[in-house]
Amino acid sequence: DPDQDVYFVGNWGTGSASATDNNGYISRMKPDGQIETLKFIAGGTNGVVLHAPRGMYIVGDTLWVADADAVRGFDRKTGAKLASVDFSSIDRGFLNDVAADATGTIYVTDTGRNKLYKVQGGPTLVVADSGLGAPNGITWDAGNKRFIIVPFGGSHSLRAWVPGTTTLTDITTSTGAKWD
Repeated sequence: DPDQDVYFVGNWGTGSASATDNNGYISRMKPDGQIETLKFIAGGTNGVVLHAPRGMYIVGDTLWVADADAVRGFDRKTGAKLASVDFSSIDRGFLNDVAADATGTIYVTDTGRNKLYKVQGGPTLVVADSGLGAPNGITWDAGNKRFIIVPFGGSHSLRAWVPGTTTLTDITTSTGAKWD
């Protein structure tokens, strides 16, 4: 969070990363690595549900977090829960990373099922398989009005995806394939 000069770090807690055990938490850290607040946002505290926080992205004052069964929104300054988009009714694999486009619309990768979802009022599948290559990391490329999506295993291609389309374009390839 450049405005507050802090980093948010997801912690899965004990147990499996796919378990819905509500013992995950997000630490708030200073740039020098010093922990400012170990459990800034914690599952089971203040009505928060948080199992295994993964990728995070800030839109306005909301910190969006990919979790085991949902994408959750928290106030980036106070840690208060703001929103939760439930994915438990779909055949999800491993919700992994989140990013927003220029309009603030949130998207989440599902590395385990090779899918990309739009998070708006509920999960909406926007791309399945179609060369995603076990999508892991995702970020918005404002200059080219597209997302950059990188794989975790399998594919060696870094790809671009333009919202509203169903195909991806290779940007480059690499000898490695475990990007984040």
